[in-house]
Amino acid sequence: MNVYKIGHASLIVEARGARCLMDPVFFEPFECGVNCFEPPIRIDPNGVQGAYNLVVISHEHGDHFCIRSLNLLERRCPVVFPRGCGLIARALEAMGFQELWPVTPGQIMGFNDLELTFTPSNVVFPEMGVLFSHAGRHVWNCVDTEFDQRAFSLVRQRAGRLDLMFAQYQALIEEELGCDALGGSFPYKRYAMNLNAVTEANPRCVVPSSCGYRYCAQPWQNQRGFPISERQFLEDVRTLLPGTQALSLPQGGVINAEDFVIRENALPWVERIDEAPAASLDWRPDLGVPSLQDEDPYEHGAEALRREVGAFLKGEFLRELMSPSVREWRERLAAAGVVWQLEVVYPNGEIEESWLDFAQPSSAWLTGAPRTPKIITSICASTLVGLRSGEVTPYRALFTRRVVLKLYALSPGGLRRIGALADEPIGRLLFPTANLRHVDAELKRLGYKPTTRFV
Repeated sequence: MNVYKIGHASLIVEARGARCLMDPVFFEPFECGVNCFEPPIRIDPNGVQGAYNLVVISHEHGDHFCIRSLNLLERRCPVVFPRGCGLIARALEAMGFQELWPVTPGQIMGFNDLELTFTPSNVVFPEMGVLFSHAGRHVWNCVDTEFDQRAFSLVRQRAGRLDLMFAQYQALIEEELGCDALGGSFPYKRYAMNLNAVTEANPRCVVPSSCGYRYCAQPWQNQRGFPISERQFLEDVRTLLPGTQALSLPQGGVINAEDFVIRENALPWVERIDEAPAASLDWRPDLGVPSLQDEDPYEHGAEALRREVGAFLKGEFLRELMSPSVREWRERLAAAGVVWQLEVVYPNGEIEESWLDFAQPSSAWLTGAPRTPKIITSICASTLVGLRSGEVTPYRALFTRRVVLKLYALSPGGLRRIGALADEPIGRLLFPTANLRHVDAELKRLGYKPTTRFV
């Protein structure tokens, strides 16, 4: 059994008559323009033709589920994805894929000479890893798995001693990039989970995987977002598990699951761009963050953005804010006497400020702050408009907004922190269909129209 690395999380697992293409992403920037490949590579998407006869998508995040890349694939090829991923099913049906195979964690599937066991992830949305088995050899592509004992028990049951583990290594910092705090500590807990997962799985060989990208926009995001290098992870694995081989597989290379021999340049259609300067991934959270600027990537223009933002904030936004679906959240903010300050940044540099006082019985925008704000959100006007149109996903919005939270409540019992409220108004509660809008916008751009109702 051979495993070819394309880039980031994209792999091909080959065993005689089976060639499984997993999480195909062939174009950059991906994830709605946020991410680029790191180290830099150039992929000729025509090269993938004939290189696969099965496709697996691990989950719906945009660095694993790329509609533009899926549009290049053979429509008669079976596509496997987690049951419950409605966006994936919607896109595949619209593009005319004929064989959609939704699966559940724990399910086992045979395909030619390859056996696939779908392993669970301890998250609230459908997501899976895949254990590939052939001729007594076992390769576990963990992808973005959040581990618990269910996953390890299943792998031990199916594989015994695991041969090769494609393990997540990066203790990625994402949510904090929406804030200006420069003193964020190293994510010890998250990195410990990554190392503990390798220790628990105890493979014969481990390869770091599924974080071969950088942020495209600004260097400070890279310097803050990526606290661990592949090299450091491999050194740490060798310290913890001296009997385990820890190897780096370059893009375009292949590793054999039996003897772990690596051959570079095995995929001629994946070209490493050595002359391109590598992004700075040295973790430096102390480096300064520039002021938020709206670069208007979709060229709406400042005046059009102003009209659309104003209409949205005074209409749909306030209606949604008073809807029953967010009542509990709204009442918690009211009980804490929260004032929320919204700063909308326009392409000309102007900042428009508004305030909401959640302690008032009816919500209306104020032109001044009645008390010191406990939530301050700065967001680009083009992000607000793009979330409505489908041009922007919530993930991209994370990188074009800044949040300051002073969420606490005082009572005779003292001071307490109010949790689980990080910028809910913009990011999650009032745009529950933002990802759906983006998928439909991508399909429309490629000339497709969804034919099924989204559930």
